[in-house]
Amino acid sequence: MIDALNAWWAQQLVLCDWAFTPHPLAVDAGAAEQRLLQLGITSRGELAEQLFHGLGAPAGSADRLLGALEWAALAGAAGWLDADQARRWAHHLTRRITSDYSDLRAWLADLRRALGSRGWEVGADDRFIDACQALAKLETDGEGITWDALENALAKLPAPAPLWPQQPEAQSWRLCALFRPIITYPASHTDWPEAIEWLAHVWDVHDRDALIGVILWLGAQGERQRWDIEARELLSMDNAQRMEWQRSVVEESPYAPVLNKFVAQGEPLEWAAWDWLRIVELAWAGACCGLLSQEEADDLAGHAADLMSRRYHDWYAVLNAYGRGQSLFDGIDRRDKTPASGISCCCIVPIAPGNVPRGSYWTSLRSRHPKRAFGSGAIRPIIGCWRWPAFANRMPCCAR
Repeated sequence: MIDALNAWWAQQLVLCDWAFTPHPLAVDAGAAEQRLLQLGITSRGELAEQLFHGLGAPAGSADRLLGALEWAALAGAAGWLDADQARRWAHHLTRRITSDYSDLRAWLADLRRALGSRGWEVGADDRFIDACQALAKLETDGEGITWDALENALAKLPAPAPLWPQQPEAQSWRLCALFRPIITYPASHTDWPEAIEWLAHVWDVHDRDALIGVILWLGAQGERQRWDIEARELLSMDNAQRMEWQRSVVEESPYAPVLNKFVAQGEPLEWAAWDWLRIVELAWAGACCGLLSQEEADDLAGHAADLMSRRYHDWYAVLNAYGRGQSLFDGIDRRDKTPASGISCCCIVPIAPGNVPRGSYWTSLRSRHPKRAFGSGAIRPIIGCWRWPAFANRMPCCAR
């Protein structure tokens, strides 16, 4: 029996200058990986980000949906995703395509418009038009997998499974979606080949002790400690006193105007998520580069999740608090700015890790860890093995 979803997926890859093939993953693994690198996708982490952005693209982004179909096929063929994962992405993308377009003609017309607006490569336009005509002829002749056949097949399939890992111990990693969405578990070098360089460049972290030191500092104190103290002082001042404070400290504290503005406008003075979410990213980096075992990284990410579950009622409260912290760190009020791509990735995409009913995220996360204690108990073994002198006299770079 023909797998209609796989067959239609393979048909669409002709639009990406592929030869007709009966199966979308029937490509040499080395050639598939080389093609991903040519497309600028150099790691599984980059692949995850591009796939989520493609699936969550705004209406009229047919080219991005087609691109995501190709990336999923290449990743499956290259072994970056297993066959079931690749098919799951294709299932989600195909459902999105058939919900946005009424038939093949509309789908191909929007592809021509989108690709034409950004300019085709020399010669690619002719090959693309030929592919469009070939697919249109198949549709007219009732051959291959027609649009109606695809819709009927999709209607009979169960809803596609979530795109993030479902293992109980992997649930805390959904918090990493703001920085780098995680679609496979456990971590490996393929997920983030540059993790060790990123730790050194961004955080001045060069070894395991330094990494654990930064993570524990973010959990217990972080950059929020100074902001908390100064915010309490500002609350006791009148406007003239706050402006005088701002003038006196702005050279050494570029965030002073933003903090003063938050206080004056009655903004919630809550920004701990800025520190705690970065614990999760640091733990993932440690797992990818081998400075932390997967179990240690899981416990540290779970500890960050526990801290946030006790402070915030849902994912949106986390993002708002993170945004205030980022505003203070950058010295720029980002509340009214266009959301960062990471925020769009983890909230706007209907199947994104953070897009769950309000108030249910933490309950869902905690329910996935029935045998693992949250809180400080989970990280005591890590603290016990950590050597304080390696970090005691050095303040972390703390930049992102």
